[in-house]
Amino acid sequence: MSGSLLPSSSYMSSSEKDKAAEKAEKAEKEKAEKEQKEKEKAEKAEKEKAEKAEKEKAEKDKKKAKEKEKTFNDLAPEYQWNPSLDPDHIFDGERELIKQLKKDLPSLENESDKFVLVFLLARRHDYKDSLDLLKKFIKLQTDYGFTPSYPPSFSHHPNLIPLSKSLEIPMMLAIGERDKYDRMLRYFFMGQDNPDSRDRKTTYCLMFWETYFLVNVEPLSVWRNGISIVVDFKGFGWKNIDMSSKGRAVNRDVQGTFPFRFRSFYCVNGGSVVGALVQAAKLVVPKKIMSRVNWIDQTLLKESIPSKSLLKRYDGGESDLYFDNWIVKVREIEESLFQKGIWKLKETNGGTENGNGLSDSVTTTTSTTSSSSSSVSNSPSEPEPRTPRGGSGNDDESHDHDEEDSEDDE
Repeated sequence: MSGSLLPSSSYMSSSEKDKAAEKAEKAEKEKAEKEQKEKEKAEKAEKEKAEKAEKEKAEKDKKKAKEKEKTFNDLAPEYQWNPSLDPDHIFDGERELIKQLKKDLPSLENESDKFVLVFLLARRHDYKDSLDLLKKFIKLQTDYGFTPSYPPSFSHHPNLIPLSKSLEIPMMLAIGERDKYDRMLRYFFMGQDNPDSRDRKTTYCLMFWETYFLVNVEPLSVWRNGISIVVDFKGFGWKNIDMSSKGRAVNRDVQGTFPFRFRSFYCVNGGSVVGALVQAAKLVVPKKIMSRVNWIDQTLLKESIPSKSLLKRYDGGESDLYFDNWIVKVREIEESLFQKGIWKLKETNGGTENGNGLSDSVTTTTSTTSSSSSSVSNSPSEPEPRTPRGGSGNDDESHDHDEEDSEDDE
């Protein structure tokens, strides 16, 4: 007997034939469905591949466009100052953001547009981040009982009058000085930072006062560029590192509280301890921040900072920063402002007071020179700051001037 053991169709009953046909039809249908699914799967994969390629291309194009539009100070192209504008020019888009911030934070009602804008500049016009920064600034200011006075005279401020003796302050601003990028310049002498003698309230009050003072005496054209800081590690050691809960609290309070946008760190006089700290810092500090840290010698420091703005200890022409000579310069600037009538004390029967009734303080005045530059000259006798509350920029006359500048800019 040969051939298939299965019965041929001639021996199958009609019901068996129907079942066989149904089975064959089902198999054919399943095959077609499988082929369709595979086809759809292939089409989906091809579509996803095309979408991914398109997305990557769009991101690449966006990155190229961003790099092409990348500005010197990392602010948006529409917020770039140029010499044809007033140094304290405020762009229309910035005024809209300022208006919204004042609406969301009623405590800013009496502050100048310029004061609010420096917080926007510190966060590159990101609204939410700027709002958070302002909230932290206001809260810490309230927590430590700092009373803003207008204009912000160091010599008449109720929180600062007790600071008549010489202080050992490790971080100080070189008022009116610039690096080669036209950024404000600060020095941090790490070896002088003694955690045991650090007074938190004094430190914060100085930083709050400095914020208001700089808003008055530095133009927005400079604020837009940010701040460079020379970090000098001479004499620095483990004794200068505060790992206590108090030290951590200070770092936590200071970070993200003040509107200072540090753009470059010029680090000098590092040692083995510093090297170990740098390696540890790379593990926790964002790459973006670390990329701004420049370890340089004194020769390269001179290339980054003009000689006239570099301290004498680095063979520059500027007097070394000690509290005694620093406060003399501050008071010379203030005296010049009072003599010119740009800053004024409010006269009362009992002497002088500000709007809060604080004796020996200052109050808000509106300067008739509100359209002049707020820049500080390298010579203390020649500053031309503007003095509405917290600085210039929120009176109608100034706004009209800015609108004209905006048209010229367009």
